[in-house]
Amino acid sequence: GPAKEFVGIAINRTPAGGYHLTQSASIRKLNERFDIEGFQRYVGVPTTTTTRNDTERVRGDTHNHREARARVGALLYITQWTRPVIAHAVHILTSEVHQPDLVTWKKINRVQAYLRDHADYGLSYEPTDEHESSPITVYTDAAYGTSSRARSPLTWPARRPMIKVTWWP
Repeated sequence: GPAKEFVGIAINRTPAGGYHLTQSASIRKLNERFDIEGFQRYVGVPTTTTTRNDTERVRGDTHNHREARARVGALLYITQWTRPVIAHAVHILTSEVHQPDLVTWKKINRVQAYLRDHADYGLSYEPTDEHESSPITVYTDAAYGTSSRARSPLTWPARRPMIKVTWWP
């Protein structure tokens, strides 16, 4: 039958024939694994507008860079599947995670708190044409790699499916 979950992504079929994708369970596991102390309040946006340069770095808990990398890696995974809204904040974190300071830890906690407060948000894919049975069409090149001529992925015809992607709570 149709998939209900795939690699931590919940897949729900809509009445219009589309899909709702969420990662609520993955976000809850992330919050159970890495406690976000100091963020008891509601977080409405994943990042702030404040910036700083490297001369303003505040030394802090730099010895625990493995946890910082694990948390940012989990955030990257969530970003690429159902949460494009946190992509910019996570991108900034990836450039700071090699030597996390107190400001970096606050940023990590803020993004994680944002996900905590919006755990049930996701992406909605809906067909744009009422005659389409599914909003997503996947093409593959079954002959890829079997001959030197077929090694280019551009040798097979493909069409970009017309879909409407919306962010939904």
